Amino acid sequence: MVASTAGSSTQRSSCQEERDATGSIDFFKVDQVAGTVTSATSYQVPLPAGYSGLKNGSEIEISSSGKLLFVSMRLDNSAQGSLLSYRIGDDGALTLIEQESSHGVTPRQFSLTKDGSMLLVGNQSSNTVAVFRVELSTGDMTFVSTRDVCASPRFVRMSAIK
Repeated sequence: MVASTAGSSTQRSSCQEERDATGSIDFFKVDQVAGTVTSATSYQVPLPAGYSGLKNGSEIEISSSGKLLFVSMRLDNSAQGSLLSYRIGDDGALTLIEQESSHGVTPRQFSLTKDGSMLLVGNQSSNTVAVFRVELSTGDMTFVSTRDVCASPRFVRMSAIK
């Protein structure tokens, strides 16, 4: 994800650690003129209450408003994964809003609707897609439903069909 700073050659990029089991969100400053990338800051993603096993990041997305950041965490391939929402401050700092169950095992990828009001997550190991309503003003997620889908859903994308 890249969020631009208006009138500047410097942009901010974020990534989520997937394989080192730290589950961190790392921000970098990207100077397009100089062609440099420098580490800016890092945030640890919390484990769900009562869980102490492995955690691996799987997806990260910034809302179209640029004010909310969402991440998903795959846990140990048997525990239900988690979705987290963060508020992005004017200074770029993250504030955790909430952590929700992905309502399935191994949340592989998720997608926000264009207006950011809905989030769908493909839970790879449980063969389900879960649907959440997103409150745009607060970043709160409300679970709506889960549906059995194809074996091992790895990609969920919202698009308009005309």
